[in-house]
Amino acid sequence: MSYSSSSVTRQSQHQYGKLTYFLSQLTNKQVKLITFFISLLISCIILSHQQPFNVDGLAYLASAKAYINHGIASARGVYDWVAYPLVIAWTAQLTHLSLLHSALLLATLMLSFSTLVYLKLVEELGATRRTLLLAAIVILTYPYLNHYRDNVLRGSGYLLFSLLSISYLIQYAREFRWHKGFAWGLSLCIAILFRVEGILMLAFAPWLILLKPDNTLGFKLKQIIKIYSPFIFFVILLIMLIAFIEPKNLTSLKLSTFQRPFMQFLLLTVNAKHYVDAGILEFSKQYAIAPSSPFLFVRYLGHCLVGFTWKFIATLTPFYLLLSAYALYQKLTRSDWAAKTIILSIILLNVLMLIAYYIQLPFLVSKRYYFLTCILILTFAPFSIDKIYQYWRKPGPKSLLQRVLFPGICLAFIYLTIASLGHFGTSKAYIMEAGNWVKQNIPKSATIIVNKRYHYHRHDFGGRLAYYTQHNTNRIDINTGPNTFSLQEVVRQQSRHNKVTYYVLQVKRNDQHLNKQIAVTFQTSPLNVFKNKKGDKVVIYRYQAKNSRALS
Repeated sequence: MSYSSSSVTRQSQHQYGKLTYFLSQLTNKQVKLITFFISLLISCIILSHQQPFNVDGLAYLASAKAYINHGIASARGVYDWVAYPLVIAWTAQLTHLSLLHSALLLATLMLSFSTLVYLKLVEELGATRRTLLLAAIVILTYPYLNHYRDNVLRGSGYLLFSLLSISYLIQYAREFRWHKGFAWGLSLCIAILFRVEGILMLAFAPWLILLKPDNTLGFKLKQIIKIYSPFIFFVILLIMLIAFIEPKNLTSLKLSTFQRPFMQFLLLTVNAKHYVDAGILEFSKQYAIAPSSPFLFVRYLGHCLVGFTWKFIATLTPFYLLLSAYALYQKLTRSDWAAKTIILSIILLNVLMLIAYYIQLPFLVSKRYYFLTCILILTFAPFSIDKIYQYWRKPGPKSLLQRVLFPGICLAFIYLTIASLGHFGTSKAYIMEAGNWVKQNIPKSATIIVNKRYHYHRHDFGGRLAYYTQHNTNRIDINTGPNTFSLQEVVRQQSRHNKVTYYVLQVKRNDQHLNKQIAVTFQTSPLNVFKNKKGDKVVIYRYQAKNSRALS
């Protein structure tokens, strides 16, 4: 027994030694390449869980479809900020994939390339090869990066090109080479095409050069002018691009394709008082506070700051927040003006912008708005882990904290890895399964009624369930409160126009009112039922008008 135990120990030590040797031989480029392919693999695993994409992705896909069918003016009629839908449409035309699969392919590639740029930023902060390996683990196990891998989000493109612009700005601030400034302008312009708030970085980021020591003010102002000069070129190029895509519509568009989102962004700033007053009024109603109550604004501001902080910590996670804070407190990164100052300044700029957004629109600012800021903060976390590892490996007596902290971090990484590759929480795969069943088993000519809708401004996209059916569907609004909706009346009205109607109804487990109406209306077994473990389901009925009864 003793011999067997010692043999297993020697074998495990041998395997650990081989792994350590392999990792020690990797170059930085090899670390990045391996990270990129692991990122692609993680995306494939997450997509295999067959969870439905995000609801607002419906607007992007509908806009892309409108562009393919009718051109850019039609696409803009569906969704204002058309750059991302155009990229989806072009990808679909190039690869012959569906619009959804094209969008998911783009998300996979953009997030995987984002991991490479993240590693580049960690390198800029002075990472050794070991720190870079730890950075790869950090970014590959970061929960919210993996959470968005199966979503249709323009934020994926914004993240990639924003990080790229920051990397080029750091290099430009060190060397003042024109091509680095050109690359900064190009990447940031592309980022703005995905999300308009990138204009803040365009406006403020280059002025950080004024903070650089050891140069005269005149020299620094000259470098700022030099980095802005390509932007004029990009604007002219953009106008030519629009003219090339739709020359007939250039005059009628008057660049409104790009004007309107900018105007909405500016109005959010100009009308800040109006939005804040509306937020205070909503806050007073929600918490039953009199509008004339003293210090109402202070209470509202405190409420917003608490909500902002909670969302920020939840997105970054307390684990990574503590590690990043420790690296900054201990000054573990390289003493380099360009990388540290630019990254920290852009973090501060984004935090101030998010706070301003949150005070005006606290109910609309989701965690995805924090994404770029959190990724930038994560660039400091690997330096803390490296330092803690050094304490753990150091020979000699160690404190209890030094002995247990690094193994605890390893356990946290194991948990995050499992969380990244698995699916936790309530599964919504039943929505996709139901939609695919309808697509394969119900004729295209059939009348189909669904009860889930997604509205964007004046447009009704019918919900993800309707999208997966790939059928033309009619939508009904269902307010499940008592005495507000009669499914029987809907069926009666529909039966006057169609002999056979299919009802594809999405029902929450605790929606007793709708469950009761379905049972009373159809009084028979459904064609099929798709549900998750929680009890949320999609029921599919075939209703035939003859004899005014349901037929399975």
